Amino acid sequence: MTQWRTITVAAGQAALTGATTLLAWRLGGASAAAAAALGGGIAVVNGLLLAWRLRPSRPVPQPLPLAVERMILTLAAFAVALGPLRLSPLPLLATFAIAQLGHAAGCRASLQGS
Repeated sequence: MTQWRTITVAAGQAALTGATTLLAWRLGGASAAAAAALGGGIAVVNGLLLAWRLRPSRPVPQPLPLAVERMILTLAAFAVALGPLRLSPLPLLATFAIAQLGHAAGCRASLQGS
């Protein structure tokens, strides 16, 4: 995926995160919105890490270490969000899932368009 497509996919994830955060704020207030924003942010950072690791100027990484690295980052972020920050799990996980689906849809669309 080119740099422009990566930015487009990340922007789509950020837009989904923003919309879901506004919905969470409307339904659950500021704490739900904060959880939703962090959940989407985790997904965006996860996707950008993948794009950074797979950029053309670097050798292709082994898939297992890359997957483990992303999983550890995601689990650590969830642990902080649910532990010390005590954020609500539903908006956190729902927005993460929606943003991840946005990443998958954006990648699929960009591959079909190339």
